[in-house]
Amino acid sequence: MATDAQSVKVQKVEPSFNPVQDEDLDQYSDELAEYTIVDVDVHVDDTLMFMLDYMEGHFRKRLETILQVDFKGEPGNSLRNMIAHIAWLGSSYDKPPRAKLASKQELLKRMEKGIIDYSILFPSELLPIGYLPEPKWAAALATAYNEYMVDAYQNLAGIKIAIVVAPQYPERAAEEIDHHAGHPDIVSVCIPDVGVNPPIGDQKYWPIFEAAARHSLPICFHGIEALIHDNYPLRVAHFPTLMQVNSMGFPFTSMLQIMSVVCAGIPVRFPNLKFAVLEAGLTWMPFIMYRLDAAYLRYRTELPALEKKPSDYIRAWHIGSHELEALPGRGDLVKLIELYQGQNTTMWASDWPHLERDLIAGFMRYDMDENLRRKILGENALRFFGLPPQK
Repeated sequence: MATDAQSVKVQKVEPSFNPVQDEDLDQYSDELAEYTIVDVDVHVDDTLMFMLDYMEGHFRKRLETILQVDFKGEPGNSLRNMIAHIAWLGSSYDKPPRAKLASKQELLKRMEKGIIDYSILFPSELLPIGYLPEPKWAAALATAYNEYMVDAYQNLAGIKIAIVVAPQYPERAAEEIDHHAGHPDIVSVCIPDVGVNPPIGDQKYWPIFEAAARHSLPICFHGIEALIHDNYPLRVAHFPTLMQVNSMGFPFTSMLQIMSVVCAGIPVRFPNLKFAVLEAGLTWMPFIMYRLDAAYLRYRTELPALEKKPSDYIRAWHIGSHELEALPGRGDLVKLIELYQGQNTTMWASDWPHLERDLIAGFMRYDMDENLRRKILGENALRFFGLPPQK
């Protein structure tokens, strides 16, 4: 058993905290000042109300109606809660609401500390977009979100944007990529990975990959809690607690989408297209890599597009550290990264400002050499998103 001196306690934010506080950045400000730091998973939550003026046709009225509904005391923030609480009145209803919606002003205050060089903004309230059964509605929401984000967050020092696309409408998603790809503050395409059916390697989605490859925009699959009982690929109605849904939903869906993309031969068809997975942790990466390798030896005739083992393709995927699992020993994170050979692909992610976010203090408590720490905190992300260093 590890001694107290060797053990690691990853600090988490308690529900009673204001989620936009950043005591961890203040605590480590001197130590972090010398690092280039890229937070690859950052959110602002107050987007729905501002998207209204960007909505198309009758969909504007639909969003306006949603914004008038108050779910869990969060007016103006209802799409995500409406989907979850009407479709599945399980333990998710007891989840503590956010103390406040993180706004542009809160984000800029965080950046003004001067510790984080880049924040990559991903959607928050639109992460359930893959659940929506109506492709045109999903696409209209994505378009409105992207237009608003570009208008509101362009030309801000250190702020970069991942546009979101509705995978259930691939042709419209490709148009969305073509429209925004030339903007200097657009650095990625976000595909929320839950609810996508069939899985994302299916040929129907190839227009999305073609468009992203055409513009050299990396694709990031972002997780979300699997709150709907008939959610694809994981049915969660039999889970009695949100803790179980949270623990299994994120890695299961990420593993499924990685398997789907790789086994469909997408990395062979689009060899220059870069992929990342966010908000699923790290510990499952060795499992899916080497589990697929073992199966590939037996069933390789089923995957004629592959030119090498599945793990050889997965090894090139980048992965955000959030939610960083509480490994028992200070040296265990390095051991884990060695197992999936992620020294050049692991990126620090906080999930700011959400209650489950990772304080940077948790990452800093793990033992590793300075070269690896620099890579994870910023250098790997600079390369993946094509960003110039600021330090």
